[in-house]
Amino acid sequence: GIRSGWMTVEDVIGQQQQLQQHGASRDAAAVIDGAGQHRSDGAAAAAEDDDGDVDMIGPPRPPAAADRFANGDDDMMGPSWPAADAGDGDDADMVGPPRPPADSNATDDSESDTDEDDEDDIAGAYDPYGLPIAHEVSLEGHARAVSCLDIEHTGNRLISGSFDYTLRIFDFNGMKADLKSFRELTPDDGHPVLSVSWSPTGDQFLCVTGSAQPRFYDRDGRLLGECVRGDMYIRDMKNTKGHITSCTGGCWHPTDKFTAVTCSEDGTVRVWDAHNIMQKTVVRPTTPTAARVAVTTCGYNSSGKLLAAGLMDGTIQVCSPALVTFYTSCDS
Repeated sequence: GIRSGWMTVEDVIGQQQQLQQHGASRDAAAVIDGAGQHRSDGAAAAAEDDDGDVDMIGPPRPPAAADRFANGDDDMMGPSWPAADAGDGDDADMVGPPRPPADSNATDDSESDTDEDDEDDIAGAYDPYGLPIAHEVSLEGHARAVSCLDIEHTGNRLISGSFDYTLRIFDFNGMKADLKSFRELTPDDGHPVLSVSWSPTGDQFLCVTGSAQPRFYDRDGRLLGECVRGDMYIRDMKNTKGHITSCTGGCWHPTDKFTAVTCSEDGTVRVWDAHNIMQKTVVRPTTPTAARVAVTTCGYNSSGKLLAAGLMDGTIQVCSPALVTFYTSCDS
């Protein structure tokens, strides 16, 4: 009890000690009550967590693995899990893009067939004769432009001439993988090869260069002989035994294996005996004046009964070798 009325110092000190003891006992009781309340609140929170209370403070606990698979992908963060039936067998665990469908090869084959058909259509559009132009080779060897060529009537050999002064013989039957010619000749060094022509039997060929002397070779490229050079001081060309200036062209008779013809800038067309390598006939085109007009090219028809010559003045003249004179003139 607290005394009232007058108190001594001792009474006041004793009263203060009593008040202090009373306050300490009350604080201890309050602490005990708070601890009990905290434990009861924790139990209630745990109970609320078990019941799925949405008023819980802080982020929710992550679900267990079993619950994640059981509840589906609604609450899962990140990319979705692959479906269980994504593939059959080993494809279910395959990492990467899916395999192409089973009929992709058939699609590719059909596309390739379509491309081939298109190529055939294009080739047919440009090649109405059905020639095998899809298979070709490039025969190399000449260092400069090819000026002339001729194929033997059997198709076994080809000869070509060039401005590099060389002549090459290709044999298709004995050709190796390098596609090179088996013989290279230089008929007349310093003069380009202007014309080559096989005989109708294929055992010889004529070679005309920029010189005044055409040459005859056998099929293997061995020289058989060369035509003589005419006398340049004789004015009448019919009295000369050969060309006096540079030759411009020539060809073999289509049926006679012993006859060939050449032309020159001297204004004459000459028929040669290929067996004896000598001149048979001199044919001079008719001109309006006595001046010489160079003959640039000449050739027979398929039967060999007509001979045509092209002149520098732009005219084409046709004659019969038996008549020796040109009787038809075609102005350009």
